[in-house]
Amino acid sequence: MRRRPVLWAALLLLAIAAAAGIFWRYSGGSWPALATEQARPAQGQGAGAPAERTVAVEAVEVKVATLTSEIRVIGSLRSNESVVIRPEVGGRVAEILFEEGQRVETGTPLL
Repeated sequence: MRRRPVLWAALLLLAIAAAAGIFWRYSGGSWPALATEQARPAQGQGAGAPAERTVAVEAVEVKVATLTSEIRVIGSLRSNESVVIRPEVGGRVAEILFEEGQRVETGTPLL
């Protein structure tokens, strides 16, 4: 049971180190107390003047373009409806009385 305070102390130190790392990362990579050159006013400025920071930027010309969202895949289709056509009597098909894709009325002979 004595290991619990050591575990909590280790977790607390780990959390403090993580928070310090996050602060350092998002503050520009320098600690406020250690950034003496950035905090030092430039020559000719008073002690109360803010330090100037330069930020590198890249400018590009805006172009109008058409974006398409396209996905190419290989697959198979399965219909949600199907019809099984079976003969009522055995024999050979002598003639097909419809064309593929054609609509037919109920009761129309197909073969």
